Amino acid sequence: MIKKLAWLAAGVFIGLSGCGGGSSTTAGSGIGSGGTGSYTSGPVTGLGSIIVNGVRYNVESAAVSDDDDTVGFGKSDLKLGMFVEVQGSDLTTGTGSTPDTGTAKLVKVASDFVGPARNITRNLDGDITSFTVFGRTIHVDGKTAYSAALTNGDPVAVYGLVSADGYTATRVQRLAFAPVYKVTGKVVAWNPSTRTFSLGGRIFEYGTDVSLPSGFGVGSWVRVRVQSLVIELAQIPVVSVRAAANGPVSSPVARIKGLVGAVNSSTRFVVNGVTVDATSATLSDLSGGISEGVRVEVRGRMVDGVLVAKTIEGEDDAKVEAKEIELHGRASAVGADTFVVKGMTVYFVPLTGGAIADRECVEVRGTRFNGNQQLVATEVKRQRSDCDD
Repeated sequence: MIKKLAWLAAGVFIGLSGCGGGSSTTAGSGIGSGGTGSYTSGPVTGLGSIIVNGVRYNVESAAVSDDDDTVGFGKSDLKLGMFVEVQGSDLTTGTGSTPDTGTAKLVKVASDFVGPARNITRNLDGDITSFTVFGRTIHVDGKTAYSAALTNGDPVAVYGLVSADGYTATRVQRLAFAPVYKVTGKVVAWNPSTRTFSLGGRIFEYGTDVSLPSGFGVGSWVRVRVQSLVIELAQIPVVSVRAAANGPVSSPVARIKGLVGAVNSSTRFVVNGVTVDATSATLSDLSGGISEGVRVEVRGRMVDGVLVAKTIEGEDDAKVEAKEIELHGRASAVGADTFVVKGMTVYFVPLTGGAIADRECVEVRGTRFNGNQQLVATEVKRQRSDCDD
């Protein structure tokens, strides 16, 4: 689990910048060959369009939906920490500190757990370190984004990185009401004759009106939805069963970031429900090798539904803690040491050289959230050109 960062006063730099330099269009920095397009899955780490796995995707014309079939869910509902799968255009390589860019065609958002938060634990500072949903322990840290403060019994939707033995939340969304619960994990047993399967220590039963995803079986990673009233039954009737990954069968550029959920062989494992073929991959920062629960970023190409990896990079606690969160947009509700961008409150050390104006275009960077669910800014830049609203 990523260790909780200690409170540090944020030294903030403010400057003037443009919106990114020109670059050449490539197939994901040389990854993959043939065909067009890109695929990436992982948590949203930046807003102003969205940033996922080092790619800033323009979502203006994208078809956006969520796994829970929420009516009217669209681009304005995309939030920090949400887990997404993006299918988009070829990527243009960034320059300097600017990320690679692309245009999203499809954005699919998926929470892993929905239900009441129970057994909340806190550290000596009062910050939440874990809670349970559906009996599954959810770990949280300084990079977990919350929509609101959390108390025991609150219904929540949890987004993050799942593995067989652990789960790290990247976003916790408090809900007004949750009539349908959800659990995500690996199928460990299946009996087609009794129409039952086991996952996460519970037994589920499905009727003839429930369709199983293609290729369903022991070892499949799935999201299971159930009615809240039946959660205590010994065999839980399901509303739906969906595959945990819904990416394209083929794509010349693919990037995924997550926890290794299962290791099938020395060269084959699962991340975010996607099977990875590591036969020809270059590994870095993985001194302990590939094992369940290790956090990795995989880059390669999708072939027949399998991500054929070119590079696999491990991410330890220090590397994850150092990763920046980005916000690009117009400042509002400007106060002495806070303002709001893209619906997220930013905490910053009061600046010299001129205050931020209401509706001013800014770029904000930080590495953690404080106990008030505010992004602690380490850098604030004014932008010369207009930003999206």
